Amino acid sequence: MSGGWLDRFKLRHGIVMKAVSGEAASAKRVDTTAWEAELQDILKKFEPRDIYNADETGLFYKCLPNKSLAFQGETCTGQKVPKDRISLLCAANLAGEKLPLLAIGKYEKPRCFKNIRTLPVTYRSNMKAWMTGKLFEEWVQKLDRQFVLQGRSIALIIDNCSAHPPISDLRAIEIFFLPPNTTSLLQPCDQGIIETYKTLYRKRVLRRFIDSYEETGSTTSHFKMNLLDTLIIAAASWNDIESTTIQKCFKHAGFVKRNPVDSEAGSAQAPFSPDPVTTVSDTSAQQNLSDFTNLFERFSNLTGATDLSVDISTLTSQRQQQRNCLYQK
Repeated sequence: MSGGWLDRFKLRHGIVMKAVSGEAASAKRVDTTAWEAELQDILKKFEPRDIYNADETGLFYKCLPNKSLAFQGETCTGQKVPKDRISLLCAANLAGEKLPLLAIGKYEKPRCFKNIRTLPVTYRSNMKAWMTGKLFEEWVQKLDRQFVLQGRSIALIIDNCSAHPPISDLRAIEIFFLPPNTTSLLQPCDQGIIETYKTLYRKRVLRRFIDSYEETGSTTSHFKMNLLDTLIIAAASWNDIESTTIQKCFKHAGFVKRNPVDSEAGSAQAPFSPDPVTTVSDTSAQQNLSDFTNLFERFSNLTGATDLSVDISTLTSQRQQQRNCLYQK
């Protein structure tokens, strides 16, 4: 059914329907003024390798693509979407170094862990597979003991969610909280680190799926992933992220030391905001995206999926447009 003049009006003026996503609209520029000064103090006090950012993300680790390329008239059948989820705590520093992942699942001792002595990640559990204040405090205190032995002084920058309570009696770590509602712009993990990580994870899952199909000839019945498989793939994908990608994500979040001349020249300018033009993509990231696309093409020939919940290149373009619009206001 056509909307008549309304459809033609929207087409003529380039008006389209879009879903509202992200939290950038809540990140008011005025909120970042105090953070700018605090960040510069952090950059002066700590070395790049001692400035860490940590953030949690959920991972539906069994999800496969839900869209497909197909001939017209051909029916594509799917299956029930798995809802198996874990939470991951990702942490990296300004120099591009990564800490081992903290994974949180629902079960303390899954059957797939039987006879397994070591895991590639730190694993904890609770009924909802969520980060809690208790788990976060345990993680920070363990990290603090490690840095004490190394003789290092660390700045840990995190958001101010309820799962991140203030922690006292830390000897090597000093915790800094980001301003409320600004993590979409000021948190390095949200500037491409987690997004890149999930892309690499799905890439490995697709490769595993394709290998399973080539061995069995079945697209679903013989493809199985348990929690142990997931943690192995998760750790490998985390290690795949290059240090240059992480460094650019920190830079995109505004982690750039200013010299006194720049500070005086910019004192009368607008409040601090990350550079909307800076991108986190580099040659290695483009190669990862190319490999990811090739896997999609192979996957489409088997069951056909072109959408892993998101189109990575489209998502990157949309996020850049959102940031540009935000800074123009």
